[in-house]
Amino acid sequence: MKIRKVGYYILFSWFVAGTLCLGLYPCKNKDTQTTLDIAMEKAGDNRQELEKVLRHYQQSPADSLKYKAACFLIENMPYYSYPVGKQLDNYKTYFNWLRHYRKKTPRQLSDSIRQFFGPIGELEKKQDIHEIDSAYLCHNIEWAFKVWQEQPWGKHISFATFCEYILPYRIEDEPLKYWREEYYNKFDSLLIPLKNSNSPDKENPVAVANYLIQKLPHKYHRYTGIFPYSFGHVGPEHVQYLTGSCREVTDFAVYLFRALGIPCAIDFIPVRGNVNASHLWVVCWDKDGKEYMTDFPRELWPTEKNWWHEHDDSPKVYRSTFSLNRTLAEETGNDGEEIYPFWSLPKFTDITHVYGRHYLEQVRIPVSRLYNTPTKGKIAYLCLSYRKRWIPVDRTVYKRGQLIFNKLRKGSVMRIATYENKELEVIGTPGCFQQDGSHEYTNVFDGKSWTSFDYKESEGGWAGLDLGIPTQIDKIVYTPRNRDNYIRPGDTYELFYCDKDWISAGEMQATSDSLHYQQLPQNALLLLCNYTRGTQERIFVYENGSQIWK
Repeated sequence: MKIRKVGYYILFSWFVAGTLCLGLYPCKNKDTQTTLDIAMEKAGDNRQELEKVLRHYQQSPADSLKYKAACFLIENMPYYSYPVGKQLDNYKTYFNWLRHYRKKTPRQLSDSIRQFFGPIGELEKKQDIHEIDSAYLCHNIEWAFKVWQEQPWGKHISFATFCEYILPYRIEDEPLKYWREEYYNKFDSLLIPLKNSNSPDKENPVAVANYLIQKLPHKYHRYTGIFPYSFGHVGPEHVQYLTGSCREVTDFAVYLFRALGIPCAIDFIPVRGNVNASHLWVVCWDKDGKEYMTDFPRELWPTEKNWWHEHDDSPKVYRSTFSLNRTLAEETGNDGEEIYPFWSLPKFTDITHVYGRHYLEQVRIPVSRLYNTPTKGKIAYLCLSYRKRWIPVDRTVYKRGQLIFNKLRKGSVMRIATYENKELEVIGTPGCFQQDGSHEYTNVFDGKSWTSFDYKESEGGWAGLDLGIPTQIDKIVYTPRNRDNYIRPGDTYELFYCDKDWISAGEMQATSDSLHYQQLPQNALLLLCNYTRGTQERIFVYENGSQIWK
């Protein structure tokens, strides 16, 4: 996706505290037709298989909770699909190779996969609601209930938590596999000494999870962000190699914990505030409901002591759920408006207030500061930088003459955009004297010294940039950052500055440990690319004479 014409920087620096409130899911839609009815209609020819499951658990009052669990899974089943293809399975051999060929770099192995198997080609996409049969669904339910009811720590786990964070048969878009029994048989024996002991830890899910992590025979994680194909989630078989990115190792933890009755979720940042990457990790709850997190296979720590508080200024954090966030889906589905894909089927909830020790409860942007006034109900997005792209991380609906974004953490440079024709476009302050858009408010922050703002009226026009704190800009000193953290003589670089789109300041081959560019716009948002090596390009600005990564 291309993101066009961005022009409004926001640097947040306010503080407020918050608390967490979780729920399960609503039962009916606006037409009073139950979500179960809707799912059964969507099943088509597969409806008979799902009805078998429901009838099976309706026969005995003792299975009443299993019936409700089956309803929960079926109600949310229409929102899941997965790709299939022989070549896709071949390409996943990559994760095995990463584990066993450690002398080869991920780039070498990725190239070898493509060369050995050839192009991956077009993949078929299948829908869960059309594919899942009664045997698969019952097997998943039976094993989920087995570990919930038999494990010593299960008595502290509510049915709502069980449904959302133990019961699901999948994570997102991986192929459908029987995985619970295999994982249980492989790993439950590691917990036998604890379960047979008199330790109170055996009733605490977090203590059990940490005990399990310590007992795992193989915990080495070979990390890489290089892949021969954009896999999505690769499934329970391939994540056991503990190779790949944070997504693969986190998926392994989810399969492992849930197969043994330990409730867990995946928390994630769509884009980090100061690094060109997303990130995700595992969260669990102790017997008192206190939250703990881990970059698996590290030990679980209380979320209030997590790294995100101190080392990342990402404005938003979300928690993946199996159930569709129907409230959010209804809020962002007004009048048939095209939705940015991240919010089209929101299977997540906003938990920024759980991780943000200090954050702003609301950011209000009045209509007077909008470049194009949106119509009532129009959705606007807050975007973070990702190299030359801008990725939405939050959204709101325009109403009552303003945009209101909730629960934002300080420190990130963001831009406001709307989503039209599958692209983001700019909104900002309206009106120039020329009435042709040539001297609008956005020129003040376009990075060009030769453009200007000429308000349409003789008075009342203004422009400003909120840096959050009083800041004096004295000079710009260029110091780059890349994979090696230094400029390498002989490497070729290109510097860009942001002017709605990214504009090149020219290519240059380094002859020493520094580069010197002249006649750059002041206060510009900058990006340096190394065409010889390195993948860590990141936007930066200069504040008080220091280079600040954003």
